[in-house]
Amino acid sequence: MKLIIETLRRIHTWPSYHLIYEWEDQLQKEMINSCFFYHSFYSNKIIRAHEILQLNGVALDKNLHLFFEMLAEKKKNIFNRSNLIPIVIDFFLSRKELMSFEKAHSHNPLVLITSLEAYEWLKKNECKLNIRHWPLSLPDKYRISPNTFHNKKYDFVLVGRQNSVLKSYLEKYVLENPNTIYVYEGNEKFHYYTNHGEYVGYIESREEYISLMKLSRIGIYSTPGMDGSRQDTNLFNQVTPKFLEYIACGCHLLLRYPENPDTHFYELNKFCPHIDSYLLFEKKVHYYLNHKPDLQMYEEYLSKHYTSERIKQIKSFFNEIVII
Repeated sequence: MKLIIETLRRIHTWPSYHLIYEWEDQLQKEMINSCFFYHSFYSNKIIRAHEILQLNGVALDKNLHLFFEMLAEKKKNIFNRSNLIPIVIDFFLSRKELMSFEKAHSHNPLVLITSLEAYEWLKKNECKLNIRHWPLSLPDKYRISPNTFHNKKYDFVLVGRQNSVLKSYLEKYVLENPNTIYVYEGNEKFHYYTNHGEYVGYIESREEYISLMKLSRIGIYSTPGMDGSRQDTNLFNQVTPKFLEYIACGCHLLLRYPENPDTHFYELNKFCPHIDSYLLFEKKVHYYLNHKPDLQMYEEYLSKHYTSERIKQIKSFFNEIVII
């Protein structure tokens, strides 16, 4: 039996999918007898034709299929098949949407939930699906050691979604400390500048994104539902890979997060307490700018969260699967 990793890389090229493709690449490399199935608009029409023939949910072959589901599905879809395991990345559904989620995955033999907070919520609400917790990870290509060295050029690099409270603290800090240099995304997507007017560049690829983060002394991060940073979360606060990326890039961390199963699992308090005031923000920044991060601790921490560790876990899940 083969493992077939169904990928959307020929359909979706948006940067938010690039990390998914890195996970897929490592899975394909490390899983014995595995290969890719490249989705296209044409292939999806073929799969939908089987639905029209009332074969929805029936495996099209006897191989095991794997698919990364960016948002928790709640509608009828071509991935609800008895030989396919979806990996749900963002789960932001409400209690009233749970039945739709169950129907959308009714034929899947196993559903992997990346958020421990969402997994425990589903268990508490008696989800009828066969679910397991499979945490998000950092691809091994970003592995660090205590000897890892990054030449720090900026005090802060702001990439991706920003937390309004931490951003306001930073702006106040910069007013009081005008020599502070931070990088931010301008009004044009992927164009980055410093607060001193320097154009940093067009940053779109994963390589450019990580390279820019490595130049930062301090990373600012919050879970997505904190302070309304992201409007569609239903107050779920999953720890996202950007947290792990900042660590791999040798950055100190300023964090805002709630106490929940996800933030406990990823031990956010090991790196920074919840920043609940400007005074604490200021105190941490002063310390960080005068001390290097503990890369020995960073290395030991990340060793638990590389994708290779998650692959060991997923292999044990696969042993449970019987394809109908």
